[in-house]
Amino acid sequence: MLIWDATVQGFAVRVTDTGTKSFVLVTRYPGDKHPTPRAIGTVGAISLAKAREKATAWLEAISDGIDARTFAEEAAVNTLRAVAKNYLAREGKKLRTVDQREDHF
Repeated sequence: MLIWDATVQGFAVRVTDTGTKSFVLVTRYPGDKHPTPRAIGTVGAISLAKAREKATAWLEAISDGIDARTFAEEAAVNTLRAVAKNYLAREGKKLRTVDQREDHF
């Protein structure tokens, strides 16, 4: 069952038979022939305001021809955690402790 939002077109809360609630955006994504729902986040794990923001950002990306999945994946890659993890994986062996530095106090 979908409970539609009055503010953002295509944005809804999907309630499954087991009672699980998640925010979804139902729209025609680039490359799709028919509107399909894609999950934005689980109710409780993400706020309604944040889910609306995300849905609006997805709709803007879709209007520019960008698939929302790609948009979300690119955003996840650019988090501080992802950048730091990538840096440490790439440069971690080269890093030194304070005691290993020549100019330590």
